[in-house]
Amino acid sequence: MPRKYRANRAWSSVSETYCNAWELGNAFSELNDPEEQRKRMVEQLEQAHARGEKDKQLDDEFLDAIDQGMPPAGGLGIGVDRLIMLLTNAPSIRDIILFPARRNKAD
Repeated sequence: MPRKYRANRAWSSVSETYCNAWELGNAFSELNDPEEQRKRMVEQLEQAHARGEKDKQLDDEFLDAIDQGMPPAGGLGIGVDRLIMLLTNAPSIRDIILFPARRNKAD
């Protein structure tokens, strides 16, 4: 990750893996600054309430966990179906999808 982003705790990072012009997966880090996270969540909550979504609530347990030192979090998502497309040279994801009910009737 570039140095300027590591110095700014308000930033999270995202990377994507491409092969043969297909996105195979992505990885990301989560925002772990408790003050910044609370500010953003309160802002989102206010916007939701302005739209009439009164059932939305602030996740105080999550914010408390970050505040108490929850370790940095992140995620990695690899599209197995897209990886199989690459390995089998399949032109369409419909050719390798595991759930036939999701295929077009013409296939």
